[in-house]
Amino acid sequence: MPERASVFERTQIGFEAAPGTQVPATVQLLGTSITSNIMSESTSSGPRGSRLNTTAVQNKEWSEAEIEQDPAQYTDLAYLFKGAFGSPTSSVVSGTNLHEWDPQTFTALTPKTMTVEEGGSVRAHKFGHGLITSLSMECDRDGVSVSGSMKGQRITEGIVLTPGVAEVQTISVSGTVSSGTYTLTFQGETTSAIAFGATAATVQTALLALPNLDTGDVVVTGGPLPTTPMVLTFGGQYASVDVPIVVVNSAALIGGGSYVNVQTTAGAPIAQSTLQPMSGKEWDLFVDSTAAGLGTTKLTRCFGCSWDIPDLYDPFWVGNTTLDSWAGYTDQKIEPTFEFTVAADSSGMAFLANLRAGSTIFPRLRLTGPTLGASTYLYQHDFAVKITDPGGNDDESGMAVRTWSGEIVYDRTWGKWMKAQIRNDVAALT
Repeated sequence: MPERASVFERTQIGFEAAPGTQVPATVQLLGTSITSNIMSESTSSGPRGSRLNTTAVQNKEWSEAEIEQDPAQYTDLAYLFKGAFGSPTSSVVSGTNLHEWDPQTFTALTPKTMTVEEGGSVRAHKFGHGLITSLSMECDRDGVSVSGSMKGQRITEGIVLTPGVAEVQTISVSGTVSSGTYTLTFQGETTSAIAFGATAATVQTALLALPNLDTGDVVVTGGPLPTTPMVLTFGGQYASVDVPIVVVNSAALIGGGSYVNVQTTAGAPIAQSTLQPMSGKEWDLFVDSTAAGLGTTKLTRCFGCSWDIPDLYDPFWVGNTTLDSWAGYTDQKIEPTFEFTVAADSSGMAFLANLRAGSTIFPRLRLTGPTLGASTYLYQHDFAVKITDPGGNDDESGMAVRTWSGEIVYDRTWGKWMKAQIRNDVAALT
């Protein structure tokens, strides 16, 4: 059996219809890394007079995962927003798909929990009730990145990843074969001679003796030839892979005919997200004094900006022997933040007046991507912010700059604290 190589470890997700009720993880986010860890809390104790504890008992077990998009992705980010803030309002505008989130302030959010599968063909695990608890984004001319965290229930070890389409190849007879032997060659490795009428089990044993095939990599059914076609179904390390055709060497068969192998079904992976990265040259930051003016005043000397939305939800634990992990989650009071670095000129220093007055500013972070149908890829995120920290004097390529930091707040006139839109090529974030 091959070693468990970390380079082939991947993550698949599936949105749960009911939180904690696990589903097949049928989507692979090609631009996102989700790396999970087993978390545990135990109590240790020992008797008086002993140098060492003598007992330990586990009380809690759960999962935590780190999320990374670097660079951020127009498609993958929409999946993360659905996980954190719930299903978007989606519409078709100019032939493209626009997804919009308007998370409420005074009512509970409805995040979409995930079943997360992680691993490879050698070994894998999964956990349910995957709950995105925080997200953040950083933008500057060097690039755009997203990070976040997730909590889930206790993992199930030793699973098989939800497969895509299995490769199927079928060997049949052409002409007449009455006796003799044949061999099979897979990726340059050739079996020993196989009797013309060998059973499926014998052919499978011959294939699995090859150095590039292990138990589970191929299952042979049907047969025996020449009467009945023989079917090769690939799995294991070749699961959901469009593998090369197994070549039949018929020179030693007798009767004038031959055995021919054809690809019946091409192997294919599970659904994969479209890769469309966000670039450091695609973003603009607008800051206005009213919500009605959002997107009017672009900062032309902005060097970078970021937002952070932490601690959205927290799991709770109850005494219930039917539960092997936490029971559910509750919404939390949060303190999201926004900051931006600008030239310390008259325009950049004007935000000092907002700090002193406690007045609200309305940033709009917009990324405009490549052409998509009659429009473009788009990420647009609006906030209401109270500046709380003036930062310090700093330098950016020889220019005096200042980083203004603030808390994202609810604005009564706007009736919101944030609003986000993502335009991409996905009609349904399933």
